[in-house]
Amino acid sequence: MINEAYSHYLGVRKEEAIGQHVTKVIEGTRLHIVLETGVPERSQVQELKGQEVVAHRIPIWKNDKVIGGIGILVFQGVSDLYNIFNSIQALHLKEGNPLTIPEPPMRKEKIITFDQIIGESTSISNAISIARRAAKSPATILITGESGVGKEMFTKAIHYLSNYREGPFISVNCASIPEQLLESELFGYEE
Repeated sequence: MINEAYSHYLGVRKEEAIGQHVTKVIEGTRLHIVLETGVPERSQVQELKGQEVVAHRIPIWKNDKVIGGIGILVFQGVSDLYNIFNSIQALHLKEGNPLTIPEPPMRKEKIITFDQIIGESTSISNAISIARRAAKSPATILITGESGVGKEMFTKAIHYLSNYREGPFISVNCASIPEQLLESELFGYEE
């Protein structure tokens, strides 16, 4: 489905858009990724028709299964967002109360240490020993393994033991990100 306003904005007739894959209709969309992962993306900046826009992409769930998704264009151009902020700022300055935007609170992750990794085999003991040494190094660490073997527990334990423990731990499921988008998802992009 596509509404009249959005089809007009995209410059495509509704009849031509319906039935097509979303990537054929909307340039740079990530709605298909939201359908695959089930993870909503809110207030994301996207380039569309040569300008930056702000969009929401929200999966629709039914009986624990994603059955569809909704893409919503919130602002047709980031400049709209700046104009709204400037208007609010002017109102606050007029009242003598300048507007400040507080940093969002960081979500506290559960601390995982190596003591919580259960196992007595030689291989798990060796893995823990290597991970402890790696935690003390500034080197980049790659952990591979089958699903469910505890890779995330190891990464959290390494993070907790490292010099970066005061910073946030951010977990990214790289398997859910298309190869073409992985670099920009992890490091951002700059024209």
